[in-house]
Amino acid sequence: TLRGEADAALVAAREAIPLLRDEGMLFWFFDHLALRLALDGHVRDAALVAGYADSLFAEFNRPREPIGQEAVKRLAEILRTSLPESEVEQQRGLGTHLSEDRIIALALRA
Repeated sequence: TLRGEADAALVAAREAIPLLRDEGMLFWFFDHLALRLALDGHVRDAALVAGYADSLFAEFNRPREPIGQEAVKRLAEILRTSLPESEVEQQRGLGTHLSEDRIIALALRA
């Protein structure tokens, strides 16, 4: 996703999600799913997914890996230029209350 290849990232995500979920490692993938949504023009959904990702990292008290940090940084730039800050914060807040299944459904939309 960092290379801006949103279509290829969607295909890879659809393949990876079941495997990562089974291994309990899906949490680290949500930053990249949010970035893919933003690159595809779905910035409100991207903010929802980003909020969900933030809540997982806080819940598990885990730091983001460097590649995840880069996805977060790039997403923040897109959101800053696409939506008012208040709307970004509102969407992020809403994302913390959504279920994993709902977030995955949003993230995998074409």
